[in-house]
Parts: sequence; C-alpha cells; structure tokens
Amino acid sequence: MVKTLASAQHTSARSLSKLQRHARKLESKTAPMATVARYASYADSWRGAELQKHAVHVAAWVALAKAPGEALEEAARLLARLLRARGRAPLSPRLQMALALIRDRWDGPDAALI
Repeated sequence: MVKTLASAQHTSARSLSKLQRHARKLESKTAPMATVARYASYADSWRGAELQKHAVHVAAWVALAKAPGEALEEAARLLARLLRARGRAPLSPRLQMALALIRDRWDGPDAALI
C-alpha cells in the first residue's frame, strides 16, 4: 500500500507529537538525572523492539527537552550507547525523526544556547 502525502504528513505530525510528549515528561521530573540514570541501569537488558522503543524516548529527550545541561549530556551518552547496542537493525521512522531533530538542535544556530 502506498502512503498518500496527507497520510505521511499525519504520521510525521503524530511522531513529532509523541517525541514532544517524551521530552515534556522528562522536563516534568524533579530530578531528570535520576530518570536518565534509571534508563541507563536497564539499558543492557533491552533487546530488539524494546531497545528501539527506549532509544526513541532518550532521543526525544536529547532532541527536544529543556532539561539541565548535565541531564542532556548524560542522555546523549546513553543514546550513543543504545544506538551501538542495536547494531545494524534498521531505525524506526520515529527514531530517524528524533535523530534528525538532534542534528538540527546540536548543529543549528541555537547550539551555543544549549
């Protein structure tokens, strides 16, 4: 089945909305570093789809969260670890979107403000 342009745009908008929700959830934590540390403590036990799902969460934090710099730096390290652990498995469309947002955030004109 071929996706129409409208369908693809809806899927992208939905993916962006979900990524933003993950970022807001981290921002709402009183101790975002504890959340990142909790994810890191479980990271070695995740495989396959579960690993990809959690990588999307962490990528959303790095891409969109307005959290303390230390929490974002640790999240970025964790994301690198999760991406290495997934090996050559294909990236989900949502993870691809989050990684593109990270690239835009960290390489864009506002990178010095992060």
